[in-house]
Amino acid sequence: MLFLPLLFPLAAPAETPTKRILVVTSYDLNRPAVMLFVQAMRSTIGAGTKGGVEFFYEFQETTRISTGKYEDAMVSYMKRKYEGEKFDLIVAMGAPSLRLVVNHESEIFSAVPKIFYFHDEREETVRSLWPRTTGVWANLEIAETIGTALELQPETQQVVVISGSSSQDKFLKEQAQRELKKYEGKVTFTYINDVSMEELKAKTASLPPKTIVLYITFFLDNQGKSFSGPEALSLFAWSVPPGPDVT
Repeated sequence: MLFLPLLFPLAAPAETPTKRILVVTSYDLNRPAVMLFVQAMRSTIGAGTKGGVEFFYEFQETTRISTGKYEDAMVSYMKRKYEGEKFDLIVAMGAPSLRLVVNHESEIFSAVPKIFYFHDEREETVRSLWPRTTGVWANLEIAETIGTALELQPETQQVVVISGSSSQDKFLKEQAQRELKKYEGKVTFTYINDVSMEELKAKTASLPPKTIVLYITFFLDNQGKSFSGPEALSLFAWSVPPGPDVT
């Protein structure tokens, strides 16, 4: 019996292949909230996967530049770039990225499972994609944010909601209008949107006391100038007088 291992070598355990995941994102990976989401996603996928996991990232600047401007060129570029590359999963972050990989599924990543995450598209759109793809969409809890702010500042008389001119800016402004209807009659709502940065600074500089400023997004102004989220906030927040509270 002692000589049997010499006669019949033990079979080595099969290695678990490394999984390869491509994240196609229209959200800037440098934004703090996006960084936290990506970290949580990597940790969750890694913990639930046997063997190694490799992540690849393809960033589309869609919050400030319309996808329609370069969509066909982007599809051609991705076909060439990822030709011969095998992925086990595609993660689409942001509605524009999801539309890109789904609308061109016959051209890119046709046989690869897809999941998504976004906060800039309606639930109806998500359901129309089932069962071709699945995922989660975030609720930004705009109404809950204002509810908390009003509890902290019960003497508030006006809420000023700020958003920009990009498609995502407009989408989130519409979402805010729907959600904030529950507070109509309790405070006055003023929407500052589709203005230049200079106009935004001027309007916020003259706000009266007992005002809450709700900043949603301001990726693009009406002059075509683009801003990152934190950049826009830092530019106009200095002009807000001491009385109003910026949320």
